[in-house]
Amino acid sequence: MTIPQGFHEGNRSEYMALFALSNLGFVTPVPRQEDQFGVDFIVHLAEQDGQNLVASGRCFAIQIKSSIEPLGFKKERDVRCLNGLTIPYFIGIVSKEDQTLAIYSTLTRLCHMWKFGREVQVELIPGSEGENAPMPDWDNHRVPLGGPVYKVELAELDDLTTKKQVRASFYKVMSYWIKLEEAALAWKEHSVPLVFWQSEHQTNQLPTTDKQVPWVAANPNSFPEITKAVLHSLVSFRFYLVDILNRAETGELPLSAETQSKASELMKLVDSLSQLSERVVSGIGSDVSTSRESARISANG
Repeated sequence: MTIPQGFHEGNRSEYMALFALSNLGFVTPVPRQEDQFGVDFIVHLAEQDGQNLVASGRCFAIQIKSSIEPLGFKKERDVRCLNGLTIPYFIGIVSKEDQTLAIYSTLTRLCHMWKFGREVQVELIPGSEGENAPMPDWDNHRVPLGGPVYKVELAELDDLTTKKQVRASFYKVMSYWIKLEEAALAWKEHSVPLVFWQSEHQTNQLPTTDKQVPWVAANPNSFPEITKAVLHSLVSFRFYLVDILNRAETGELPLSAETQSKASELMKLVDSLSQLSERVVSGIGSDVSTSRESARISANG
């Protein structure tokens, strides 16, 4: 049997990454026969408790690479898998020469997804240490990641004292980036195209929240998604209005006649907006599908 070129190098990189990550948290390798899933390990962050590591409940997915070359998601199934992830996704690059593992956040890939849809191919571009992550290169469907958010030297994990220091630093920095992406993923699951983009960061340093910038995909591709999110809010809002009016009618909630009248008027407006939103979603959905298909064809050549 012929072994593909680079097969053993890729395995060596994964072994090195496994050693590093296992010293910093709890690692579950993703079993597979072919590299189609796009994730090599699921890592659970751990806190130091005396001589023991304690799972924090926070986790992330990571794909390990042996070079800083761009990572392309060209096939529709790969892009759909990437955009369907519900846990934060990072890229790890192993340098066998320097014996280091550099970890990159891919948060801004979600901006590309919201702008072009969930099936359009994308290329993730790891940067050099010290670089900030800019907005994606929309025209070429490229997402620069900036420099690594964390970088660990394997030699630091051989010494008990430095290992504890690295564990504490790793937990603090990675928790920040995981929470940042968790928020964006939670909004995604509720059809809210919102991403808080970290405009500035330094490797191994805890970023500051004042450098977070809200980004919303205000374009036709994301309009059906955000309208669904508004509908969900309107359903909840109407429920509370009905409950308030029912309590007022039975005397449980002492509302003035004027307040009850305004609440009834507001509920009619909510019903009207809900019905109109549903019709808009139906119309926009079919119209936008044409533009999404055009963008997909253009991006895929």
